[in-house]
Amino acid sequence: RRTSRRPRFGSVSHMHEAGGGAGSVREDIQALDYDIDESTLFHQELLRQPLEYRRRLNLYRWLICGAVGCGTGVLAFAIDCICEQLFDVKFSVAAHAMTHALRGSGSSAAAWVAGLATMSAINLLFVSVAVGLVVCVSPVAGGSGIPEVKAYLQGVKVPRMLRFDALLAKSVGVLCAVASGLVVGKEGPMIHIGAIIAAGVSQGSSKSLNVRTMWLKSFRNDHDKRDFVSAGAAAGVAAAFGAPIGGTLFAMEEAATYWSQPLTWRTFFCALCSTFTLNILLSSRRTDHFGALSHPGLITFGAFLPSDSDWDLRELPIFV
Repeated sequence: RRTSRRPRFGSVSHMHEAGGGAGSVREDIQALDYDIDESTLFHQELLRQPLEYRRRLNLYRWLICGAVGCGTGVLAFAIDCICEQLFDVKFSVAAHAMTHALRGSGSSAAAWVAGLATMSAINLLFVSVAVGLVVCVSPVAGGSGIPEVKAYLQGVKVPRMLRFDALLAKSVGVLCAVASGLVVGKEGPMIHIGAIIAAGVSQGSSKSLNVRTMWLKSFRNDHDKRDFVSAGAAAGVAAAFGAPIGGTLFAMEEAATYWSQPLTWRTFFCALCSTFTLNILLSSRRTDHFGALSHPGLITFGAFLPSDSDWDLRELPIFV
């Protein structure tokens, strides 16, 4: 007699209501098609494409990687500048509260209490903004984003991981989290941010903004999108640490499973553009003149050379 059996992990709707868990089944997570069609018809279709068309597609890939790197560097610069401004505002407000309490009571203890209370309130406000963005706007933006990027590059379609709302929540959330004094950094989220920028630029569309252009239709497939996301993740590492070679090796060895030799050079070019753009922009803020290439990334371990040995923008064409 045939009897009905219950699913091993319960129904999918039940798992959605319970929020999932270890061993749970989720219907919104699917596999991506990274396999290339090796059939005879597919190769015949490739041979029918004109050589000029294939060269143009290859040029577009390089241009998109350069744009992704530059965009990641610009956003990293904005995050760094706004974060410094938030720190300045927090400490200036706390100092003003201490001065006001000292003038009112004349007690240094009251001034310290007022300063600590003000600092705690501001930190709590920043943390609340970060938590609110993750809970209400994009839950996938919680954490560093590195596990999600690795999962995507290995063929798992994580829902809403590469959407604009995730980029917004990740960028503003990391600002508030770092400015609040939490033991977190900007390095891990930059990898996720670079991946989101790569996914949006390479596809020429955004589902969150309901924008879909008529350009870059040839790259709207899982295979090409995966390659650009790999380059974006490398650009995030390069912007965080000022290490384009390290970013390329991270994408090649740690994140991606599918790789090719042409992708290596495009990823390295994307990471170079990210580091170069961030370095140029930081020179206008942290140095006396624009073009002093002495700040390659968001995090630094100190200067290893004298200040007069730094590279300058005018020297790069001669070096090249």
